[in-house]
Amino acid sequence: MVQQGVTTAQSLMIGGLDIGKQVTDNITSLRTTLDGVADAASAQTALPKLQEVAAQIDKVDAMIGQLSPEQRKLLSGLVNPLMPTLNQLFDKVLSIPGVAELLKPTIDALRGKLAVLTA
Repeated sequence: MVQQGVTTAQSLMIGGLDIGKQVTDNITSLRTTLDGVADAASAQTALPKLQEVAAQIDKVDAMIGQLSPEQRKLLSGLVNPLMPTLNQLFDKVLSIPGVAELLKPTIDALRGKLAVLTA
């Protein structure tokens, strides 16, 4: 008998929260926000959104201990393929004059939080 595969969404539920969807939604929001940064003014506008995403990822990071090894592997499998694109976006945004001063601390924190999800 062949065991039926479990969908990622079902596998990453913790306390009624869909961790997989939350992470992918946060990464989508992060990418959209970073795509909108073109100068210091837009970076200032983006900062609260980036901080909100960081707070949401913190919540997921806090639940990592509740995931089984299989669930952690699924989560890592969701996040790892997205990291090269995100890192390119981070680097692009930080290279814009006047932006690094505003966003670097938050972006560095986001990199650390996302690294927890890829472990």
